[in-house]
Amino acid sequence: MCRRVLLDDVNFKLGYPKSIKELAKCRPMIDVSNSEHRHFRRLITAPIVGHKALEVYLERLEDIVINSLEELSSMKHPIELLKEMKKVSFKSIVHVFMGSSNENIIKHIGSSFTDIYNGMFSIPLNAPGFTFHKALKAEQEEILRKRPASQKRLSLNEVKQMVYLSHVINEVLRCANIAFSTFREATSDININGYLIPKGWRVLIWARAIHMDSLYYPNAEEFNPSRWDDFSAKAGTFLPFGGGSRLCPGGDLAKLETSVFLHYFLLNYRLERINPECHVTSLPVSKPIDNCLAKVIKESCA
Repeated sequence: MCRRVLLDDVNFKLGYPKSIKELAKCRPMIDVSNSEHRHFRRLITAPIVGHKALEVYLERLEDIVINSLEELSSMKHPIELLKEMKKVSFKSIVHVFMGSSNENIIKHIGSSFTDIYNGMFSIPLNAPGFTFHKALKAEQEEILRKRPASQKRLSLNEVKQMVYLSHVINEVLRCANIAFSTFREATSDININGYLIPKGWRVLIWARAIHMDSLYYPNAEEFNPSRWDDFSAKAGTFLPFGGGSRLCPGGDLAKLETSVFLHYFLLNYRLERINPECHVTSLPVSKPIDNCLAKVIKESCA
């Protein structure tokens, strides 16, 4: 049913709640025709989709990650990792879409962005994959061993070789959805699986319910990256970035950012959580209530 709603642009349109419409008054985001949306989408996706496009940003993403980890590891007091990871992600986004690395500009825009975004959604960066540190680190060390001596930086081909890491990222996305739901509004009376959805009614696509359905994911409550080894999710059952014509165009960029960060973190740092048994809240997204209070510790080279 979720896939049907996401793919049906004739009977369903964006249907954000009034609170979100009040915060996001930008018309291209909340109120455009399908043809206008396709035009805006082409403008947005052109610089961030595909191998060549992503390769352009890889070196700058590395610099952002390396500098951020150095800064975090130099702090004597514990930091809220969730908040700091949002900052790293935002620096990457500002660079990609605005071409700026000016800290004052990033800080100013980031402050305004946070005020608006906190009123609508929250991004989960609580990665349970750290539990699988040994296997993840071994994969990253293997990539370094295979690298030519003349090569000093990551390549996009190396990122694509991070098979286990990509499985961990998929499992994190399955268990801790980026957006807790997707909104649609019926443009006409429509019957789906025997249920009548009247025109004007909003449909809430609850991705978490799909991702935690044992019909699609055996032992769904278990965090198990290995489930992706020989597994391809059935169409409409893996929706971390939505689906249909409104599929998030930044999905590949988000995965690249995460891969670059984890590559350097796993090889050179470790995380020491202050409250490892901290309660995790589930709404609107999964995150520890202390925002993952921790110390980032740089490991000395052997």
